[in-house]
Amino acid sequence: MDREPIWNSDTINKKKGDTTFKQCGWCNNRGDGSYRYDCMIDGYCNLLKNYNNDVQFDTECKIIKLGKNDIESIKQSKVHKIEEYRRMIESTQKEISILINLALDDIPVLPDNRKHNHFNINDEVMVFATFDESLIKDRWLSGKVVSGYRHHDGCVSVYVDEKYHNGENLDGHGYGAGMSVPTCILKSEYDWFVKNPERFKEWINIACNKSFNGKIINSVQIPIPC
Repeated sequence: MDREPIWNSDTINKKKGDTTFKQCGWCNNRGDGSYRYDCMIDGYCNLLKNYNNDVQFDTECKIIKLGKNDIESIKQSKVHKIEEYRRMIESTQKEISILINLALDDIPVLPDNRKHNHFNINDEVMVFATFDESLIKDRWLSGKVVSGYRHHDGCVSVYVDEKYHNGENLDGHGYGAGMSVPTCILKSEYDWFVKNPERFKEWINIACNKSFNGKIINSVQIPIPC
C-alpha cells in the first residue's frame, strides 16, 4: 500500500504549488500518479527525464540539487522528445490524408468503433441470441432499445419482440449486451447487410472471434441477414 501523509487540517488543505521545488506532493511540476485530496501520493516528476523519475509525496526536490550540466542533459532529452513528437505528428497527418482519400462505402461501423450513443431509446434493432438458455436458435430477432443498465455508458438493453428465454428479464423478452457485441445491430444496419451479404461476411469476421463477457462469439455461428 502507498504511504500517505498524516492527514490533518494542514495537509488536507494544501494545494498544488505549495511545495514547488521543496517537496513533491503539492509541487507545480508533479505528473500523473495516485492522488488523495490535492496531494500526489505516488507518481513522477515532469521535469526529470522519462526514466528514474519515480517520486512520492515526501520526496525532496531532486531538480534543485542538480548542476548545470545535469539540467542541460535533461533539457536536451526534452528537445529530442519534441522532435520525436513532430515526426509522429507528420507521420500521423500523412496517414490521415491517406484515409481521407480512400473510396469508401456505407458499410456499418464496426462494433468496437461505435459511438456511445449508437443505440438510442426506441431504435429498432436486430439481435442474435447466443445464450445457452435461448429458446430460439440460429436466427435474428427483432426488438427495440429500452432504458437499462449503463445506457449510453457502454451497454445496450433491448426488448425482443419474441419471448426467447425463460428468465425474469422483461418476462423472457429482455436482452442486454455491451456496445461492442456484434450480435446486436440497428435494423437499418441489418437492412444494409441484407442487400450486401458478402460484406456482412467480411464485417462479422473482423467483429467476432474474440471474447465478449468471457464468451467467444464465433463468426461462423452468425447467419447472414436475409
